[in-house]
Amino acid sequence: MTKSTKHEFIVWLIQLLIENQTTIENANTEVTFDVAGMILYLKALEAAYIVEIGKITALEQAKVKQVKKANDKLSVAYKAVSSAANSVSGHLSEDDALSVIIHQKRNEMVNIANRGKRDSTKGNSSSDTTPTA
Repeated sequence: MTKSTKHEFIVWLIQLLIENQTTIENANTEVTFDVAGMILYLKALEAAYIVEIGKITALEQAKVKQVKKANDKLSVAYKAVSSAANSVSGHLSEDDALSVIIHQKRNEMVNIANRGKRDSTKGNSSSDTTPTA
């Protein structure tokens, strides 16, 4: 069973026990069956599950916010580094060995970032569907 169907079964059985408590208790007078206790026990277990699901939901929401913060910081840092690279290259001559290395490295990194991507102007979508994390 999936998590969803397990939970549905839990809810269903609790409701069934509530609706049929008297019938179950009176079905066998020789054996005591604490339906009320069973209902309380199962409700407590379900409530504990709901609490844990709530924690997961809160963590997922926090993760989304934190990923955005991290990506924002990365963007700021990259812009600063890119500006620094431009400044160094501008300060040196275009043919300077260090300027060439900076230019080549940036092009190399752009090529790595574009691997597997297709030109969206031709109606093809990117094959890289990995979200930024």
